[in-house]
Amino acid sequence: MKFGGLCVCVCVSDIDQQEKRLEEEEAEAQLNMELTEEVAHAKMARNLRNKIHGNCIDK
Repeated sequence: MKFGGLCVCVCVSDIDQQEKRLEEEEAEAQLNMELTEEVAHAKMARNLRNKIHGNCIDK
């Protein structure tokens, strides 16, 4: 393909590599979000356990 007097070549393998890299980055971002959510749930469970345990000791 000619563009402004320059030959512009689009290599299919380069596009495939970019798409693969994007998919990997999206998968990593999804895993990070899931891990963040699991950490938040673990903290909430710990806080709840501590409140319940604290109430039992006070009685």
